Amino acid sequence: MKKVSLFLAMAVLLLSGIALYVYSKEVSEQSCPFKEAMQLANDGKCDEAITLIKQTIKEKRDAESKGAHLNLGLVYYKAKQYDNALDEFVKTVEMNKKSPMAYYFMGLIYEAKAVEENDLKTKKDLQNSALKAWENYLSYSNGKRPESHRNIGITVEESHKRAKQHIATLKEELHHEKN
Repeated sequence: MKKVSLFLAMAVLLLSGIALYVYSKEVSEQSCPFKEAMQLANDGKCDEAITLIKQTIKEKRDAESKGAHLNLGLVYYKAKQYDNALDEFVKTVEMNKKSPMAYYFMGLIYEAKAVEENDLKTKKDLQNSALKAWENYLSYSNGKRPESHRNIGITVEESHKRAKQHIATLKEELHHEKN
């Protein structure tokens, strides 16, 4: 069971690697610093991108929008700084509870952390957090325009299918651990 969970988590992590590239094409409606930051991240200059977004947030340009923290979370994710990414995705949903992309990446991170966790209570807590994130993703992404899912580089249908697979796997593992 652990191998299946690890495989699913790693497969989605790898597949979502294209997300930042695709997402950068969507930021054209955003302010210039975010476009520049996403380009820097795509060029492998994540530290520079992080600095630019943090500076923008500090200067309060667009800091009230969920986009600032979502973008910062995506860059941290690209840089494999998953704890920092998670913090930014949590800030995103605190500012806008209906942010499907934040929940999508929160699900990935919580699930990957659960796979690596040895403490059973912490593992279960992480799995429950992942389950809730995936369910919120499905709830808040329903009815979204297909282009909104370019952020993760797949179609709405495919992203929903993957989220449902994650939910089923997590429920099975949580049920198995109860017995």
